[in-house]
Amino acid sequence: MPIMLNRHVKMWIHPDGLIPAKIINRLIFQRKIRPQDYLTFFVNQSCMNLEKTKIKLLTDLGIKIKNINASLAKAPDDPFLVAFARQILAKAALSKTVCDSVFATDFLRLLKVVQQEGVYSNNDVLFLNFSDEIFLRKQYLFGCHAQGIPDTYIFAMDLDYSDIFYEELIEKIKEICGDPPFNDSEMSGLTGLAFIPDSINMTAYGHLNFPETRGNVIFEKDNAQRGGEKKLHSDDGDDPVLAAAEEALKRGYVQAKDLAFNYRVSAA
Repeated sequence: MPIMLNRHVKMWIHPDGLIPAKIINRLIFQRKIRPQDYLTFFVNQSCMNLEKTKIKLLTDLGIKIKNINASLAKAPDDPFLVAFARQILAKAALSKTVCDSVFATDFLRLLKVVQQEGVYSNNDVLFLNFSDEIFLRKQYLFGCHAQGIPDTYIFAMDLDYSDIFYEELIEKIKEICGDPPFNDSEMSGLTGLAFIPDSINMTAYGHLNFPETRGNVIFEKDNAQRGGEKKLHSDDGDDPVLAAAEEALKRGYVQAKDLAFNYRVSAA
C-alpha cells in the first residue's frame, strides 16, 4: 500500500496539558488549505483533560483527536514497543522537561499506532496545496534539510513493509537502551533518527527527492529545546511558520483556494 499524502498526523505532548494557541492556529490553517485531507491530532491525557475547549474547536473543524495514552492500550504494535512508549510518556509526565516531551514525540511517531493514521509531521511543518497527488509509491518518507540531511520531522512508511522495520527497530532499541529498555537522561537527548534501522537509506527517501512533496512543504523550526516552546506559548502574534506558509500562498507557490482564516485562537 503506498504512502497516502492525503492523510496527515500531528502530535503534542505537554506534561501540564497546555496546547499553545499557535499550534491550534497551524492546525486550523492546515485543515483549511487541505480540506479534503484526513488530519489526526494526537495529544496526551493531560491535554485531553485541560484543553477541552480547544479540542472541541478542532473536532468541529473535522480534525480527529486521539489520546495517545489511551491509544497505546489498543495499539497494534509489539508489546515491547508499547511498554517502552509508556515508560517514555511516564517519564515526560514526571520530569516536566521539554527534552523528555520532545523525546516522547520523537519515539511515538515511529509506532504503527501513529503511522496507520497517516504521514507524521512536526508542528512546525505545514503541507501546502501545490500538489494534488494522493499517493507516494515509496517505502519511506523522511523530512530533508536543504543540504540533503535526512530528519524525522516528516516520517511515513508503506505499512506493507512495516514488519521488517519494526523487527529492526526493536533490535536497535535493545542495542541502545538495553533489554528491557531503560530511559535515562542520556536516552532523552537522542533524536528519532537514532532509532531508525541501519538498513534504511534515509537520504534516498527525503521529501526533497520527490515531486509529490518537494515543493509542497513549509518547514520553520521551532527549536523547542532552545526557547522555542516559550515563543509558542507567547501571544506576540508572531508565528514564523504561519507567516512562511501565508507568504508562499501570496506569491503563488501553491494553488489559490478558499482560505477563510478569519478565526484565530489567542494565547491564554
